[in-house]
Amino acid sequence: MMIKVDVNGIIKLWTHTKKCNQILEGYKQLEWAKLETAEMDEEINKRLRKELNDLRNIDKKSTTYTGIQKYLKNCADFVPTLGELKDPSIQTADMRHWKRVQEITKSNFEINDQTTLAVVWDLNLFNFKDDIEETTERAKQEAKMEKQLAKVDEKWKDTVFEKIPHKDTPIITLR
Repeated sequence: MMIKVDVNGIIKLWTHTKKCNQILEGYKQLEWAKLETAEMDEEINKRLRKELNDLRNIDKKSTTYTGIQKYLKNCADFVPTLGELKDPSIQTADMRHWKRVQEITKSNFEINDQTTLAVVWDLNLFNFKDDIEETTERAKQEAKMEKQLAKVDEKWKDTVFEKIPHKDTPIITLR
């Protein structure tokens, strides 16, 4: 009877592992422009990780269990980082923020609408989570400053300053 329980637990674990791999490999085929990180986060955290934790009659110290658990944790860490990288503030004309990500990951890659998630996954961003987060926060702050500067520029662009001499001196003042 115990052997049957153990075998059923192993079958459940391998079935779940196969399902996780199929879903996650499917995500890796998605193009950058079509990524929906909220849906991915929901799928990984609320469904796949929960289902793994809910499995009964399995050896949770087995390499299969710990392996899929680590894989799902890496995916769970990866998705919010991915969401940060999809923020519009990262996209600048000079690509400086993406260049910074390349420096952090010590990789040379190109991101465009057709880039698949597999390219980004292979960068192992979960190993650089804090540095990536710092870069994306900087990008957001710079975008806010650029927006404010554009407002200031717009407000003052049509203003004409007339230069006049100050009394009977060679000093020029604005009117």
